[in-house]
Amino acid sequence: MLGFLAHPALTGESPHRSSGNYGLLDQIAALQWVQRNIAAFGGDRDRVTVVGHSAGGGAVLQLVASPLARGLLHRGICQSGTLDASRPLSEAEAAGAAIATRLGAPAEAPLPALRAAPVAQLIAAAPGGWDAPTDRWVLPISVPEALRTARIDDVPVIIGATADEAEIFALPTMDRDAYREMVRADEPRLERLLALYPADRDEDAVSAARRYMTDRDFVCPTRYFAAQRHGRTWLYRFSLHPRPGSNGGRSRAFHGSELALLFAKPGIPRDEAGMRAGDVMRRYWVRFAATGDPNQPGLPEWPIYRTAAPRHLEIADPIRVDDDFARPGCDVMDEAWHRDR
Repeated sequence: MLGFLAHPALTGESPHRSSGNYGLLDQIAALQWVQRNIAAFGGDRDRVTVVGHSAGGGAVLQLVASPLARGLLHRGICQSGTLDASRPLSEAEAAGAAIATRLGAPAEAPLPALRAAPVAQLIAAAPGGWDAPTDRWVLPISVPEALRTARIDDVPVIIGATADEAEIFALPTMDRDAYREMVRADEPRLERLLALYPADRDEDAVSAARRYMTDRDFVCPTRYFAAQRHGRTWLYRFSLHPRPGSNGGRSRAFHGSELALLFAKPGIPRDEAGMRAGDVMRRYWVRFAATGDPNQPGLPEWPIYRTAAPRHLEIADPIRVDDDFARPGCDVMDEAWHRDR
């Protein structure tokens, strides 16, 4: 709410005719601070790496696409990020105007009332998730459009997803009809997707929904970014199943399950495979931050992703380079990025 609220009155008072991207502007301000001050901490202003997970991963991609961040970051790591966490400014303004109405702000001069409202009241008046507006300034176009038109910064990027992202997401009790309604949002491809992610029985609907959401929201967009981007991009998939009992009983590579291994989180049981995966990820990540290339002696050679010879790093047991990242649904879902957005 406080980072991405747009409103026509906010746009009107902006010299850039923009509103709603304060969260990204905060991150850009932090990167500008790094440029001014990092040398005093022994850092190198020409080797700045931004790392993000989930919504933070989406922000990494938006920074790579933002002209305001050019020259401020030199590598990006996107872990299970959202590819298209944006919407047109007009839509964001309409949503902000609806929030102002719910708060009782006068239509002719809403900003004083909005600025005087308690933070808790603002948040309570706002609906769920927030997307960055494409505002002609901070984020002139969406990340997918920047990819399609080659208007995206040529910094090296590591990008990846877990194999079972949606296992962690709570889903309501769902039958086959409810599942079909979920997939109906992708109407032009509905029947093909239902054939690829079938739920022949009501009791299969939740597991089918999770497979579909994993690919729709994470796995396939991640591959799409790697395939469309002309710059150096390394693609990975984390498919190591957690040690039993270490993650609330979950046994799949769900959204965020790699973080405890990457950061050697205290209190999380790790078997030898998990400890090895965490160590290898840290070595790749740190080498990438230092040099712009994750490869180093003693680790599997991780090739840059090429559509002609697609290879990715499979973080599993064993850790290996593989070529089976894409699932059958990805080719179908890619059509949405090309034609619909």
